[in-house]
Amino acid sequence: GAHLIAITNLTGLHAHSPIDTDGTDYTAHLIDESATADSLSEELRLESGAAARRSWGVGASYGHDRLTDFQAVTLNGSNSELGGVHFDGLDLYNTQSVRDAAAFGHVDLPISRTVKLQNALRYTEEHRRFSGCMADSGGPLGFRIVLGFLGIGSGECITLGPDGQPGMYRTELDQSNVSFR
Repeated sequence: GAHLIAITNLTGLHAHSPIDTDGTDYTAHLIDESATADSLSEELRLESGAAARRSWGVGASYGHDRLTDFQAVTLNGSNSELGGVHFDGLDLYNTQSVRDAAAFGHVDLPISRTVKLQNALRYTEEHRRFSGCMADSGGPLGFRIVLGFLGIGSGECITLGPDGQPGMYRTELDQSNVSFR
């Protein structure tokens, strides 16, 4: 008889990590990072029994991963200035999402007692999304002091896009493939 197999995985991570990167007693460069990562995957297979002369299997899988990362960067070093203006910090935002789905199957046919013909096919699609930026910290000495001519306000993104305007950078990537043997 055939066997139905289901495999499910759900994981999550929530992290907070203050990192003093300058290696001195004075806080010249501090990163206060908060991140979450969530992942769900499911695979469902239907396979012939081990006693079958001809073995076969079909199935599908799905996965979804999501990551968010925020870093508040405190700047107090002598290299934190531009044109005599000292910056007190910046923020980094990053959100990523990956979704994938696949369908697959295989057939093993014995040709003789010692030779077996194996055929397998898999189709996979993946969709990735990303958004992120470097932002003014919102503090009194944020990057908007120098970049204000671009219309950057307190706490807003200072990353410049392809059009030369500040804002959240967004991109997507869709891809698919077929593998076989």
